[in-house]
Amino acid sequence: MNRIVPFLLATAVLSGAGCGNYSKDDLLFFSAIPELRDVSLQPPGVDDARLEAATPGQTTQALDACTENTLRCQAQNIAGGLNDLTFGLLAIIDNIMRYPPSQRSSEERVWGPIYLQDQNASFRFAMRRLDDGDEPRYAHCLHFANGDVGDSANDIGCDEARHDSGMLRVLSGEFIPGVRSDAAARSGAGQLLLEADHLKELDPNQDIEGTFDIVYDNFGGTQAISIDIEAPGSTGAIPDTAEYTYALFENGAGEFAFVIKADINGDFFSTKETYAIESRWNASQAGRATAKVSGGDLPDGLSWDVDECWNEQLETVYYRDPEPNNPDVGADDSVCALTAP
Repeated sequence: MNRIVPFLLATAVLSGAGCGNYSKDDLLFFSAIPELRDVSLQPPGVDDARLEAATPGQTTQALDACTENTLRCQAQNIAGGLNDLTFGLLAIIDNIMRYPPSQRSSEERVWGPIYLQDQNASFRFAMRRLDDGDEPRYAHCLHFANGDVGDSANDIGCDEARHDSGMLRVLSGEFIPGVRSDAAARSGAGQLLLEADHLKELDPNQDIEGTFDIVYDNFGGTQAISIDIEAPGSTGAIPDTAEYTYALFENGAGEFAFVIKADINGDFFSTKETYAIESRWNASQAGRATAKVSGGDLPDGLSWDVDECWNEQLETVYYRDPEPNNPDVGADDSVCALTAP
């Protein structure tokens, strides 16, 4: 994300000037931002030290990739990449909100429009309190533009994808803060919608496109996260669509499943297949994953199916793959902690 990275760094520099200049009501808006653990995907193998950061803006570098040729490793690496995206978006919001609001009302806080001269770009971020139900909600939106928009963008609403000033909405959604019982508790619910096509429009060198819809819900004792990606103009291995669902239960067991439509086969015809993985694990982190590739270049009615199990030490104890170069592991699936789905 060529433009987001320097933008994030620039807002981080700006944030230092206003630390501590908050009213009590300002802090209510600030507290609505989820902590990293609220939105983190943590299938077995993901031990993310970034979750200990005091705020999203204090995150450190990404996790090292898992190098084993296993389904568990694939799930771990995909979860890490999605965490990078979500944490980066929250860090942008966190860094902006460390700068004192430029506009305050009883129901809204606005930061900007602020012009970043070294980036020749302007941004405006707003949060609005929506007390129209049992739980307080905070709508948020980030607009971005090339050049200095001056005061022409003071009146942008979160429902405006485009504004006459040239500003485009690149991030929006809402936060519903929860009640934290201890430092390790997951809490709250909300949405982060990244409109990467608008970033691409502002900067053609962007390496992402489409929309990324991240929804999380920690109410009810289960952490549930869904991430939907739509990039219909993509080519090659970049997925047209991707759907990720994640659930972490109170006892530590969980599920992580995803369906991707992309050119998995990578042959001359570049026809896109459907690739689906379902990963499940118990409270001890032992688990089972199944994968299926279908459609695309594969003949009708045929699919490529893989089945894998791992123990509490994350060691593969069972593996079946139709690819002859990938040897079987284990005599049968009786060694698996979980039964086949």
